[in-house]
Amino acid sequence: PYHILGDCLGGGIAFEMAQQMHEKGYQVKTLFLLDTHRKGIPKIEYSLTNRLILKISRNIRMILHQPTEIITELKKSIIKMKEWFDFRNNPDHFRRRIYQLYRNYQAMFYPGNMVYIKSKDEQDETHFDYWKNKVNHIKNITLDARHGEFISYKHCSELVKILEQEFMLYE
Repeated sequence: PYHILGDCLGGGIAFEMAQQMHEKGYQVKTLFLLDTHRKGIPKIEYSLTNRLILKISRNIRMILHQPTEIITELKKSIIKMKEWFDFRNNPDHFRRRIYQLYRNYQAMFYPGNMVYIKSKDEQDETHFDYWKNKVNHIKNITLDARHGEFISYKHCSELVKILEQEFMLYE
């Protein structure tokens, strides 16, 4: 039997994997979706300034502990942002194509079990409601983490405890 987990966009991919595996006769015991938005993720345009602020803010702890690294980190961020803009203008860029596919993805009903783990910040129930209507049984769990931090060092042990508890229920 398989347990499949997908985080964010990977949740939609995991859902499709579980569905196709089920159709081929494989036993998928549990499907875990971590803060996976429903189809139709809005396309957000970020300016270079916003992307730099976002990138640097993610590394603020490292910058504060190692102030001499600020220039190096800023330089790396600028280079990455230039690459990001170059890729964004390229219609064949992999990430752009994956997101476009996901926006157009039509999830079919999956007769298995799903555990939907959402961030504490997710007040909008439309994502959960979307997935709830696509499965036979769903369990909703809230993790005290922001989107994108589920598998970070700070929250991974809590996530592992949740997964272990769910594994025990389906063994």
